[in-house]
Amino acid sequence: MNYLQRYIEVLGISCQDIATATGYGYHSIQKTVKGHRRSVPIRAAITQHLGLDNEKTWGRGSVVYLRRMVAVAANRMADEKADAARSKFLAKYGEDAGNVTAKRRAVNV
Repeated sequence: MNYLQRYIEVLGISCQDIATATGYGYHSIQKTVKGHRRSVPIRAAITQHLGLDNEKTWGRGSVVYLRRMVAVAANRMADEKADAARSKFLAKYGEDAGNVTAKRRAVNV
């Protein structure tokens, strides 16, 4: 799996989503993402849909660029999940839930 595939996976989208949005065929998108085809218009459509730089994605040093983009996207997704979990917790237990001490179990000694 190359870094472009990992980036797409981290974003939670599929090649079919890209194909639908760009108007190109699924197999053309899939083969281009995997690196089997080098169609310039399809590459440009993929990078435009993903919000990536076309030159950096397909040119020299693309591995370093895409690796960094995967890390940024993964961190963003982790932050979003943490915020969602925090909001869910606060909605369930109230705003002062962070100040409540944990209940202790009574143990016979």
